[in-house]
Amino acid sequence: MHHLSRRELLRWSSAAMLAATLPPVSPGWAEQHGTELEHPMRQPPPGVLPGICPNCGMSIAHWGRTRYHALVDGEALRLCSIHCLSDLVRKHGSPAQQVEVALYLTPTRMIAADQAVYVIGSRARGTMTPVSKIAFDRREEAEQFVAGHGGTVADFPQALAAATAGLDQAYPAIEASRKKNGKIEDPGAEARCPVCEMFPARYPKHRAQVNLSDKTIAHCCSTQCLVALRAEPKKHLKRAVTLQSAWVTVWPEGGWEYARGMFFLVGSSLMGPMGPEAIPFRNKVDAAAAARDHGGKILRYDELLPADILARGNT
Repeated sequence: MHHLSRRELLRWSSAAMLAATLPPVSPGWAEQHGTELEHPMRQPPPGVLPGICPNCGMSIAHWGRTRYHALVDGEALRLCSIHCLSDLVRKHGSPAQQVEVALYLTPTRMIAADQAVYVIGSRARGTMTPVSKIAFDRREEAEQFVAGHGGTVADFPQALAAATAGLDQAYPAIEASRKKNGKIEDPGAEARCPVCEMFPARYPKHRAQVNLSDKTIAHCCSTQCLVALRAEPKKHLKRAVTLQSAWVTVWPEGGWEYARGMFFLVGSSLMGPMGPEAIPFRNKVDAAAAARDHGGKILRYDELLPADILARGNT
């Protein structure tokens, strides 16, 4: 199999390389494979289990053609894409094991990723990236797809390497896309934190936000206030709504990220607008380095409680 050069990896990682559009599919291809190749799928077929990607917050079933199952750092995970797989591998600093991938043409089936044949850089729409990396059961299928829709045949290590090479370029592009579709927004100058009533826009290094079931966004000045809001939403919001996806500011470089994909340092000497803070790091190794320098312990978002953030001297 042809080995991809560094130049090819960098070319594929460029967000300008392709428009992320669904490929035109001939009636003959659709009839042969029994699929319209709709991606994301508006009505996922039975057999594609529902769930939320723990790295990005997207629906796994709707993006079922590119979903993965894997063990990362000892945790069994279901993910929406190879982008999120490569992102979590880097975040945890631990290789993925027992990786399974859905087949692009028959998304109800999953096979071992190292047995799959990949097509990188076709006109197929990517998931979390403009450069798709999609899996096929047989090389003949992959080559037939390339003949009609472009791209290059590859294997799983090459596809994972291409996804990893594109991560740093992907972060700002993903944030821009989330803002465009209204998933996240920067707080306005007059927006107030529902917990402390301070102005989140004045604290760009610590602000957080959460999507609410009534299609509004609650902006918080800090992760301390975000966790307090999660603990008692009705008290702070003064209405009965459900909290959905939460977003935090990456420390120290900035930018919005899905809270469940982050590592939070609590009980450290690093302070936020309200004093003690849960400091969000993208990578586990960076959180561990900060813990050595500033004290504290590392928790995931679902583990955070107000008492953890307010406590000092955690180890």
